[in-house]
Amino acid sequence: ITVIAVNLYLVVFTPYWPVTVLMLTWLAFDWKTPERGGRRFNCVRKWCLWKQYCDYFPLKLLKTHDLSPSLNYIVACHPHGLLSHSWFGHFATEMSGFSKTFPGITPYVLTLGAFFWVPFLREYIMSTGACSVSQSSMDFLLTSRGTGNMLIVVVGGLAECKYSLPGSTTLFLKGRTGFVRTALQHGS
Repeated sequence: ITVIAVNLYLVVFTPYWPVTVLMLTWLAFDWKTPERGGRRFNCVRKWCLWKQYCDYFPLKLLKTHDLSPSLNYIVACHPHGLLSHSWFGHFATEMSGFSKTFPGITPYVLTLGAFFWVPFLREYIMSTGACSVSQSSMDFLLTSRGTGNMLIVVVGGLAECKYSLPGSTTLFLKGRTGFVRTALQHGS
């Protein structure tokens, strides 16, 4: 709603209305891209900024099992909120060495579809390999993108973020079993 209100203001009250019209035209033309695998740019995933990010939190990826690139995977991550920096650093960037640790596996961080409604932010988010967490997006990635795909889902959602307090974490799984059903349907 905020995006619509800002764009309406830009169209009606400023001389920047052509920019707004172009942005809204692009959004209409490119609306399904976040549900069709996004638009990954490896150069963004390898920015030197991400090295600082991974060193700050300090993140280290530990491999406990080989993953076959001939299969697809759904990974459930926990927790949501501030502690979600670990899965972002490992799966949305290349600074923890994911592609070297798991060759042939392509990670897709799945996030709330509303992020893809905001012009420019959506392009930035998709450039890291993020896609919409919708059912149609998951089905597309598990069927139309071949094999070697890893879908990363933060299972607790916003409810988990709301109840995260310092020193404790709460896992919300009740009513959040769609990722299990999807994994069973696709053999992931």
